[in-house]
Amino acid sequence: MEQPDRKSPAFQRRERRARNVFLAIVVVMGGLVFAISWSTRSGQPAVLDSAASITQTRALRFERTLDDTLLVYDAASDELLRRAAPGEESFIRGTLRVIGRERQVRGVDPDAPVLLQAREDGALVLSDTASGVDYDLRAFGKTNLEAFATFLDPAAPAAGATDLNTTYAVPVADSSH
Repeated sequence: MEQPDRKSPAFQRRERRARNVFLAIVVVMGGLVFAISWSTRSGQPAVLDSAASITQTRALRFERTLDDTLLVYDAASDELLRRAAPGEESFIRGTLRVIGRERQVRGVDPDAPVLLQAREDGALVLSDTASGVDYDLRAFGKTNLEAFATFLDPAAPAAGATDLNTTYAVPVADSSH
């Protein structure tokens, strides 16, 4: 049997491809080991605990004007909670794009309110009533979590239940399964 020509471009491409696949597998496995060990050592949940009691809820409705001003309303009372000029509240705008895309994929009401829920385990969850998807806002860091936390009543006991000093690497949980 003839030895392959190690200097040929075809051989070098196959070698490079095999090495890249191996490195990708090592990186993914390392990431999994890190995530599991971090979750185990930190005592933080790896997924959203859907059994945790909800301590405070507010239904929110969002509108965009022609000039891209973002209007945030309390869905129950229709009270205007916030007016954000174009370019402001980028995390809220980004979250709304994700929710809008998910609603479009599922073919559900694009204008349905979302529920902002503080839970006794410290989670602040944005629950999409139309698609059934829950977004644990702790996964996005303290500053982004606070963008939504301001819509809750700070005087209510639930405000203290949300630990704004803790961040988590929690995957988005789909509550429809």
